[in-house]
Amino acid sequence: RVGIVARPSSEEAWAAAWERFPADRKGQIAHALAMKVSDSHWHRRLSETDESPQGPYWLHPFRNYKTFCPYLVGSYDEVGAELGRYYDLGFRTFIFDVPVTRDDLSHAALALAAARRLEPAAPR
Repeated sequence: RVGIVARPSSEEAWAAAWERFPADRKGQIAHALAMKVSDSHWHRRLSETDESPQGPYWLHPFRNYKTFCPYLVGSYDEVGAELGRYYDLGFRTFIFDVPVTRDDLSHAALALAAARRLEPAAPR
């Protein structure tokens, strides 16, 4: 399960992501409290994961109690390349976080299309 904020450029995507998910101290406290009582191994592992300042993988919305999954943020090709790594591992089904607007769904579809273009051709 993953959320997507993709746009034609990385700069546009990150601007949209920060606008949608600003830092929220109350959310950070709620997240910390929830993780103390959660029996979810997956949520605990996500909470303990170091967030890399580079690349499309973003835990900020999760850590600010805005959503319960990580996000991929970047240009269509950047997010598509990250989704392509999952394709390379054999995944063909994705569960996306609920898009806020119809445009969000369209942008996610373009990132998914980029992932499909980047997918290695199947042997014949």
